[in-house]
This record gives sequence, C-alpha cells and structure tokens, in this order.
Amino acid sequence: MRRTVFMCIELIFFCWFFLPLLLKGILNVGNFAGMCLSALAFFYTGKQKYVSGLLSMLRENRGFCIAEWVVRIAAVAVCLLLAVSAVRIAAAGYKKAPDPATPVIVLGCKVKGTRPSRILQERLDAADAYLSTHPEASCVLSGGQGADEEISEASCMYAYLREKGIEENRLILEDRSVSTAENMAFSRQIFEARGMGEKAVIITSEFHEYRARMLAEACGFTTYAYGASTDLLYFPTYFLREVLGVSYYTVQDVVTSGK
Repeated sequence: MRRTVFMCIELIFFCWFFLPLLLKGILNVGNFAGMCLSALAFFYTGKQKYVSGLLSMLRENRGFCIAEWVVRIAAVAVCLLLAVSAVRIAAAGYKKAPDPATPVIVLGCKVKGTRPSRILQERLDAADAYLSTHPEASCVLSGGQGADEEISEASCMYAYLREKGIEENRLILEDRSVSTAENMAFSRQIFEARGMGEKAVIITSEFHEYRARMLAEACGFTTYAYGASTDLLYFPTYFLREVLGVSYYTVQDVVTSGK
C-alpha cells in the first residue's frame, strides 16, 4: 500500500513537470531535471527489491563500496546545496519597501507578437497592483527586443500598463537589455541620470526575485521585493530551474574565490 502511494505521488510529480512541455512546448533544465528525478524515483519504488538485490551483490566488491560512499556523500552535499538555494530563493520575496514612493523596476520576459507571454503578464499584473496602490512610485520597464519578438519587452509592458490606466509620466522605458544583468545595469544608468536614488522595488516572478535582487545589488541598488505569483502549473518547472541555476553560480563563486 505504501509503495503504491509513493508511486502515485512520483507519477503526479512527473506529470506536473511534463505538462508545460506538452501544453506549451516549454523544455528547460527545470522540467527536464524534474521529469528525470521523478522517473528515477518511480522506477526505484517499483523495483526496490530488484535494486536492493543488485546492490547487495555489487557490494561484495570493495571498490564498489568505496564508490557508493563517495556517491552518497556527494548526493548529500548536492541536496544541502539545493536546499540552501531553495531557501534563499523563497526568502528573497519578503523584503518590502518601507517608503511607498520607492521607484520600481519591472523585469521583462517573453513577448508573443505584441502581447505579453503568461509569465510577463503575471509580472505586469503585479506591477499594476503595486503602482495602483503606490501612486507616488515611478517605474522603469526593463527589457529589450529578442530576435523572435516583434517589439521590445519594454514597449509591450508600457502598452499593457497604459491600458490598465497607469499614468504615462510614471513609466520609463529601458529597451536595450537582453539579460537580467543588463536589466539592472541599464536601469541603474536611468536611475543615476534622473536622480532617482539607489533604492528600487524589483517586480519579477517570485522564483526570480533572489537572482534579480542579487544582480541589482551588484549594480549598487538597495533592493526590495514584490514578486508576481506564477501559475501553479508552471511553478515547479521554473522554481527548480532557478534552484539549479543559483546552485551552479554558488559553486562557481566558491571555485573562483578559491583560485
């Protein structure tokens, strides 16, 4: 009975990671890793006796025993790293701006034709909610034009927020950036040129807040968070992708600093 429950849970997780690919053609390291891990867990649960017997036979070889312990230690280290990264990402969205007039930076995402993608619309709905309740805050819309986009992300965001009734004089376009690092660097130039100070509320997807704020602070910003809620269907895919990305950069920083 317990094995059946575990296999059902593992199958649910596999489908959860697979559906973005099936429905929207989304395939990235997040749902690929999620599908692989779910499938491995499903196989192990279903074939636990066979796997245990095979391992018992292989453990008669001393070299295999040493390799098994190395793998176990490495797996624990990786799990701890991923857990720490996940906690950092989850905690990044809770630092709110004390001053309602603090300027806002909205980070762009994929544009489909001239309309925002689902994730960009989620960010824009969050921006609309924030700007509507903080009428003194100005806003930098940051996002350039990709090779497969008809207009810049900044232009798309501007049109969407104007449709929502946000005043034109509060919206500033930054339409050169093609990465999160450039979002922050070019937005910083706008802040400096307009005398907007160094404090900024970062509006992006909740899973993206940690990395976005980290890059913003590297550019000299003091940051606060206002995360957009991601559709539950796509959240595991993007959250796991972000966890893996943050973990990778953490290891890279450790290796680089040790040189």
